[in-house]
Amino acid sequence: MAEQKSEKPYFADVYNATYIFHKKWSGDKYTDAEWSQIVKEADAIWKKLCGSGENVFGTDILVATLSEIERHNLKSNGFPGGQNAWLTNRLKEAYGVETKEELAKKLLEGGG
Repeated sequence: MAEQKSEKPYFADVYNATYIFHKKWSGDKYTDAEWSQIVKEADAIWKKLCGSGENVFGTDILVATLSEIERHNLKSNGFPGGQNAWLTNRLKEAYGVETKEELAKKLLEGGG
């Protein structure tokens, strides 16, 4: 049986876009201007691949990638953790929560 190709971008497009994004921004100690560019690029990827709200997989991969970039940057700057406005906005739009912890609780309670 031949595999049907979906018209919606899924695995390959999402993995490729987030890989390129992560590779580009995997450094240390970003300035405010660089963070602004990171947020702008993440938002463009999200709108292109996940903006309809139907591609939860793509949203999850992008959120995880941005979270990792942010975690590494905060650690490099002497901060133990945190969350930026882009991630907060995406969590609100996709899941109706504001933090990764709230999302985990919601999913564990079966509300995902």
